[in-house]
Amino acid sequence: MRNRFRPGAVVAIASLLASIAMPADAALKHRLAVSPSTAAVALPRFETHIFARGNAKLYNPDAIVVTRHFVFVDYQNDSDTAPTSSIIVKYDRAGNVLGQVSVFGRSDGMRYDPYTHKIWALVNNDGANGSPPRQPALFVIDPMTLAKTEYRFPATQQHGGGYDDLAFVNGKAFASASAPTLTAAGINNRQAVVKLTLGAGTVSTTPVFFGNSIGLDVASGKVGHLNFADPDSLAVSGTSLVVVSEGDGQLAIVAHPGEATQSISRLPSGSQLDEVAQTTGTSGTLFIADSTLDVVYAIRTIFPVGTFFVEAPQGAPVQSTIGTLDLTSGVLTPLLTQRDGIVNPGTLVFVPSGGEQEDY
Repeated sequence: MRNRFRPGAVVAIASLLASIAMPADAALKHRLAVSPSTAAVALPRFETHIFARGNAKLYNPDAIVVTRHFVFVDYQNDSDTAPTSSIIVKYDRAGNVLGQVSVFGRSDGMRYDPYTHKIWALVNNDGANGSPPRQPALFVIDPMTLAKTEYRFPATQQHGGGYDDLAFVNGKAFASASAPTLTAAGINNRQAVVKLTLGAGTVSTTPVFFGNSIGLDVASGKVGHLNFADPDSLAVSGTSLVVVSEGDGQLAIVAHPGEATQSISRLPSGSQLDEVAQTTGTSGTLFIADSTLDVVYAIRTIFPVGTFFVEAPQGAPVQSTIGTLDLTSGVLTPLLTQRDGIVNPGTLVFVPSGGEQEDY
């Protein structure tokens, strides 16, 4: 997850939007992508709808949480550059607004904890290494009442930055240690992922692995020191963590995180990625937030078993792409791009057909 455009930035890309022949939702509808290298492979099909639109008071949508009855969308507004609050809006599954709650700071990572049935929202993901420097914090929110409790991190973070995203595995809460202070050689010898423990109004961290930990490089087949310089988004694959190291175009796959049997593998992605989402089954809905268009899409899709969807942000070598990633080779196959109406995607959430991410 990354810095977003302010409302004024929409003017700067007006020419780009004008060049899109069809409205964003229409351009995406029923798109079937086929490239010469994958023409013999069945690729996902999409049917796209706009779930929610921003307005003058709600813009820069980012994180999304989907439960059985509700959808929660985090609008950052101007909190990236100003000392203001982000707004988390609660919708029903039809897109009707049911309520909202504000969290002070730039809210970036937001996830549902299936063990406590609460929503966790991190703010100020760049921490002291941000511009301006700000103290990271965590808000825990009741999805029914929207009551919130704030938890403060230590005054100083050992990796120098903040915390970007969350994941829950085997009853434990994990966070990516984002915006780390690198060595002069560009090595991240600080925490890349930490385990979070809540106290009385405080949240403490325990290192899970460091950016230069020893692991397997899948591309070369060699074991040695790795370098994850930009820990960002997290995903869960079975009992493993998938960590997007965004700026340097690679993934860390952490089996049994925080356990004595933990192991780490590195997979190059061939492009800067922002988010990943592993599917279950062969059909479902992708929820995607486009922070420039101020739109949240609900994209119904059919796909092969084992599909791993990814999102590449605006400015990446593959511009503003929703695609699939082969976890054995690191090959990225773009499926939806700017020509289809995707301008600046920032969040990717998968919900399987006939089921939801969470209970509520």
